[in-house]
Amino acid sequence: MLTADRVFGRENEKERIVGWLTSTSSEENEVVMNNNPVPIMSIVGHGGIGKTTLAQLIAKENRIKEHFKTVIWVSVSTNFHAETLISKIIQSVTLSKPSFDTYDALQEHLARTLETIKYLLILDDVWEDKEISEWEKLFASLRTGVYGRKILLTTRMQSVADLASAVMRCERERLPLCGLEETENLELFNHHVFTYPDPQKFEELQEAGEKIAKKLRGCPLVTKVIAGHLREDMTVQFWNKFLDEQLGYFDGGMEDIMKVLKMWIASGLISQTTGEAENARDVAEECLAQLTRKSFFNLKLRNFHFERNECHEYYVMHDLMHDLATWVSSGECARIFDANGSKKVKRTVRHLSVVGINSFPADIIKSFSRFKNLRTIVFEDCHDIQDNTVCSVEEVVETLKALRVVKAHLFSRCHFPGKFANLKHLRYVSVSFN
Repeated sequence: MLTADRVFGRENEKERIVGWLTSTSSEENEVVMNNNPVPIMSIVGHGGIGKTTLAQLIAKENRIKEHFKTVIWVSVSTNFHAETLISKIIQSVTLSKPSFDTYDALQEHLARTLETIKYLLILDDVWEDKEISEWEKLFASLRTGVYGRKILLTTRMQSVADLASAVMRCERERLPLCGLEETENLELFNHHVFTYPDPQKFEELQEAGEKIAKKLRGCPLVTKVIAGHLREDMTVQFWNKFLDEQLGYFDGGMEDIMKVLKMWIASGLISQTTGEAENARDVAEECLAQLTRKSFFNLKLRNFHFERNECHEYYVMHDLMHDLATWVSSGECARIFDANGSKKVKRTVRHLSVVGINSFPADIIKSFSRFKNLRTIVFEDCHDIQDNTVCSVEEVVETLKALRVVKAHLFSRCHFPGKFANLKHLRYVSVSFN
């Protein structure tokens, strides 16, 4: 589902990619043998430039829906593991999560699922440009099938596009995505900054608005963020001050974009509420609404399947925003994926997410007890977890006296309820078992 309510520009880029995706060959409906490459087109551009929005626009295009039997969308990000990605592909096609998680079983299931389907696979926000083995494992199940299958990939890095094409052994097709044209970016700015459909109602702001939009160098994310910031004070004085003080040296580079985003956050994303009648949930929902309006979060749909409407709403953070949030919160928030990552976490951390706890040695798990200020701990993707690992997790939880939130999904019996008794600050517990 396209998350933007309206898309400005990108018509030429869309036509070029759609044309490439829908081009056909004489072998169109034949079943091929092993080791045949699936053609890949990569959209390459820096954070916030609109790669994901363009890919969504293409996926919703009627010509794409008519040409491919199914469109598969997988959000990749920095956590590139073949098993996880294969599972997501299967879930997108079948609308059910696989009941197994070993690579061999997943590979066989994927090959069987896709062997007669002419599909478009969209891999969004890919970062992996080193682990060739993970790419080979992912592509191994995709090489067998009917002609006409294609892959569309979005990434910030040309090295990712090069590696994907090299592993697949196909020609390097890429589209470098630049900023919007000045007129397009002005339309985007006006759309987000003015409450009324007709910006002429704010005629006195037109000149300042045009200068601001021009300075943003066609970056859609920054344009939306700046528009949300300016909407809080619709006066010529405020806009001109912002233009002179905040955008005086802005040239559209990554450092300038990060500077603007930090300024925006420092200026106060969320207004203070004074109504005593508001309960915590009301305040939280209003905070979420404000963050969404200001483009800090985007509202999306789970199960990105374009032929069906069986989807659930959820919120995501743009990767550029995530980079900023990670930098700002580095002393208080952390997410670790392996034992080595745990050694880099500062003792001051208050909110911790642990992915794949089953792969962590017991001594590493027990070392979490050094995080005396920890208020939140979340255990993600706990597959095939052993009883000794669960016992180590229990011991850690029991020692973290400042905990307020505990969330875990474990494949084992445990005695968590008894361990919670002495955690007097605990406010939220979600522990489930397979």
